[in-house]
Amino acid sequence: MIYFDNAATSLVKPPEVAQAVLRAMSELGNVGRGVHAASLGAGMSVYECRCAVNDLLGGPDPARVAFGYNVTWALNVAIAGLLRPGERAVTTAASHNSALRPLFRARAERGCVVDVVPHRTDGAVDWDAYQAFLSPDAQGPPVRLV
Repeated sequence: MIYFDNAATSLVKPPEVAQAVLRAMSELGNVGRGVHAASLGAGMSVYECRCAVNDLLGGPDPARVAFGYNVTWALNVAIAGLLRPGERAVTTAASHNSALRPLFRARAERGCVVDVVPHRTDGAVDWDAYQAFLSPDAQGPPVRLV
């Protein structure tokens, strides 16, 4: 089963997911911190998950797959780590607050450029505006984060 949690919008989880989470929380621990059977088993479970995600996304290396505590934490870490002073990010007005807040903080604290793609009157993203922000001819620094 492949299950993507949608943060605050995924209130009810399939039973298989709930069972896997319960198993992980009650049986697995000390990933990468010990040489005893429980730690090695937990490490193998995480490695298998990392490989599955890497294969699903067509990634170059499972070691480059990172797991986070939750979406808010992951977005804060990614934006703080990837977006350097003066660099540019593109987002939409409909992006979740957990994405917008660290972007706007990066703009205020590090001078990053944050372009907000407008929406059409029907609520859909204005794809022409979006493509214009990503165009090599766009004004400002190159886009680092979308």
